[in-house]
Amino acid sequence: MRPAKHGLDDVESRRALRAPRLLFVDDDPYVLEGIRRLLGCLRPSWRVAFATHCGEAMARLLCDEFDVVTLGLTAPGMDALSALERVARRQPRAARVVCSSHLRATSQGPAWRWVQHRVQQPTTAAQLLQVLEAALPDALRGQADDAAVG
Repeated sequence: MRPAKHGLDDVESRRALRAPRLLFVDDDPYVLEGIRRLLGCLRPSWRVAFATHCGEAMARLLCDEFDVVTLGLTAPGMDALSALERVARRQPRAARVVCSSHLRATSQGPAWRWVQHRVQQPTTAAQLLQVLEAALPDALRGQADDAAVG
């Protein structure tokens, strides 16, 4: 067995050689289309997938590996916080982000332990990118495109 380069294990070494992979789950197709256009322009190297409900997202998690999973708090199919627990169990290395206009600073409790990052909607492109880049694993963070946010 070869030692890992630069202190990274094999999984992290493979992650460092590929584009970041993100999954967005929201019941509003206009929100998903806006994210598709935004990231297509500002982060064209990122591999981005979309789901309109939690069941579709869970199916994608069985087939693909993601670095970041972003879920609308009102995504249909199951309670969003329960869905994030499933994400954590199926893909523990994936960062979990909640986007919602219903977030409060006091949103907490046992179910919220599965949430690692929060995005209050409405948000700006710069704010969303800041959260997504912060959520990326260190091995991938440097691969974020250098395009400026307008």
